[in-house]
Amino acid sequence: MERDQIKADLRTVRDQLAFEGSRARAQAQAPAALGGRLGEAADLVGRVFLLLSDAPAGGVSAALDELCADALAEARLALGDWEAWRASQRQKPRAPVLPPAERRQHQRHETTASVTIMRHTVSREGVGVELRTDSASRPARNVSLGGMFVAAGAADLAGVGVGSVLHVSVAAPGSRSFRARGAVMRRDPTGIALRWIVESAADQQVIDALNEAMRRASSA
Repeated sequence: MERDQIKADLRTVRDQLAFEGSRARAQAQAPAALGGRLGEAADLVGRVFLLLSDAPAGGVSAALDELCADALAEARLALGDWEAWRASQRQKPRAPVLPPAERRQHQRHETTASVTIMRHTVSREGVGVELRTDSASRPARNVSLGGMFVAAGAADLAGVGVGSVLHVSVAAPGSRSFRARGAVMRRDPTGIALRWIVESAADQQVIDALNEAMRRASSA
């Protein structure tokens, strides 16, 4: 995507986050965690915009390109969850919330495959900003067409929380390597639960192939 278009997309979503963030702060009953996500996404988008603006012409690295896509995805996830919460407040009576086990739509395959989880972010360095990439190699516990659970401690990618976008690299036993993106749906002391981000047919093909490779490995 052209740099001007990416900057336009970042500006648009930054304005949306500012507007909806002010709405969240004005509603006493709004979940604090959700309001926090809107604010964090706005901060990330703003920093990414500055980083992209400062990059030399023709000098956008692959990591910065991925960071721009990740920031937009995180922002849209936060906005989507905020809108879903607002819609739930308008429903009378409220629909019952199913326990997590009952919400699962995809068969999960147990695995011990090692995966590398990686996150691009932006840190402030004095008056400027700098792209930073953090990663950790940890065992996956299960995988499905919907996502993956990775065993990780509190010190692993400590800044990652619900709504964060991670890149996942998997070397499936007896198969080729896969790389996909996932959004953090839950983080607890035992690990990180991810939901795959599928934005194209190519993304879906990777997820399908990864799931099949893990299914074969778990049944071997």
